[in-house]
Amino acid sequence: MKRTFIAFDIEPSETVREVYETVRKKLRNERINWIDPGNLHITLKFLGDTSEESIPSIIKAISKVIENYTPLRVILKGLGVFRNIHDPHVFWMGCKIEDDLLNLKQELEVSLNSFGYETEKRAFSPHLTLGRIKLLRQTNHLSEILASYRESVFQEFYLKEIVYYQSRLTSSGSVYTSLGKFTIAPARS
Repeated sequence: MKRTFIAFDIEPSETVREVYETVRKKLRNERINWIDPGNLHITLKFLGDTSEESIPSIIKAISKVIENYTPLRVILKGLGVFRNIHDPHVFWMGCKIEDDLLNLKQELEVSLNSFGYETEKRAFSPHLTLGRIKLLRQTNHLSEILASYRESVFQEFYLKEIVYYQSRLTSSGSVYTSLGKFTIAPARS
């Protein structure tokens, strides 16, 4: 069994890198496991334990869904936390949901139902995980940071590739290996 997920990588802009470093410095006294900027991605579907025999069929299914798309507009905007401000677990940068991105997510969900993967019941909340919060002593400091960046747009780009990853958990963090890459082709004229 392999632990797998479908995502798209982010090549962080200078603005994203600056915000990341600024926030890291402001929260340097908190216990947060920061994600390496080279591993930033937005997960479209977490599959979890996946049999090696099903991987080629999953790759075909992803490829078939991707055929219907042209590059999608992605906007990275705002900062937030999962759980809540009083008990935060994940510190993230948001991704504005455009219709095409939502449609892609839904089509992937439907396509993967035939492999036994249930459709996600929670609302799709695309985000870049910047850090995993282990202990936060000053929630008011975090609240100020979130408020100051709430409406900030950090980066805008066109999504041109989806990646099917294997994730291995190690003592130094997750290691991602590509099982398949899928190019989103421009519209033909």
